[in-house]
Amino acid sequence: MNALIWGRLPTVRLSTHVRPFKQPFVRQPPLRQPPIVRYQSWRPRRGQQQQQQQQYQRFQQQPRSNLQSLLYQWVTSRTFYWQLGGFGTVCGAYYVTHVEEAPLTGRRRFMASFPSFVHRYLEGTGGMLTEAYKDRLLPPTDKRHQLAQRVLERLIPSSGQAEKKWKLYVIDDPNEMNAMALPGGEVVIFTGMMKILENEDRLAAVMAHEVAHVVARHSVENLSQQIYLMPLYLAAAVGVSAVLSDGGITISRMIFNLVINYPASRKIEAEADYIGLMMMAQSCYRPEAAVSVWERFQQLSVQRPPQFLSTHPSDKNREVQIRDWLPQAYDKYNMSDCAYTGRMFDEFGVRSGGMGSE
Repeated sequence: MNALIWGRLPTVRLSTHVRPFKQPFVRQPPLRQPPIVRYQSWRPRRGQQQQQQQQYQRFQQQPRSNLQSLLYQWVTSRTFYWQLGGFGTVCGAYYVTHVEEAPLTGRRRFMASFPSFVHRYLEGTGGMLTEAYKDRLLPPTDKRHQLAQRVLERLIPSSGQAEKKWKLYVIDDPNEMNAMALPGGEVVIFTGMMKILENEDRLAAVMAHEVAHVVARHSVENLSQQIYLMPLYLAAAVGVSAVLSDGGITISRMIFNLVINYPASRKIEAEADYIGLMMMAQSCYRPEAAVSVWERFQQLSVQRPPQFLSTHPSDKNREVQIRDWLPQAYDKYNMSDCAYTGRMFDEFGVRSGGMGSE
């Protein structure tokens, strides 16, 4: 009856099938093939091949030396920082416990302890010097030797080392203007130096300077400085050699001389000037004679390198510095009651045929 009422209804089938979406066809451009290049065999000429090999060797890493290899292995080891810290602690403790003051100036410096054979070697250098100049040594009977001996005997009581066995050598060489004092107590002076000094006070200034080197133990100080600076020098030499294969050691030595060795040597020479000036004033020699020594050297117009390239201060700077020390020297002179003593020594020197004083 429902069918009669409603009639026959059309049937509708529902489907879940969805037609897939198709990408519209786009024509792709054809792929371009790379051009075919035909390479021809090419052999460089003999000269060009050698030039390429030299250029390659120039930029090629240089082989390490044995020292550089050992240093590289040590730096890259796991315990490097522990070893470096321990070594620095030991060196620092040794340095602090071996610092002492120089006589008169009070300058603090490092003085290492050396075995006995090192001191014997330093004190035995006088024998080697006399052996080299044995044919030109003046005898003790020579007037020039007697004059220098009298000056030395007058200076020794003021040195504080009267117990030392001092010995004088006068070498007959009129062209050599030099004087020196060795650690063993040997004082050497050349006749060329005595000729330009002209009087006993100037001779005392030069000899007192040389004796001051022995009193202050400057030879031991120089050796001590070389010892504690040697590791730093070697490290710098290896580092420079790694960058510059040629001349690394030479460049490192030049830098160390300009920065460390030359300034330290000039400081030592200035200290010997001061100690020698006080020594000669206490021995009743006129302190102003030390100033005239360097004035005379400037008049000679001797060719010398600039001060920063020399182990000694310039003559002009030494003259200026000694002038500044003259008031202290005259205090020493007056404390020694030299008004009468100096006149007595001058009269004795003139009567004995010496040069006397100005």
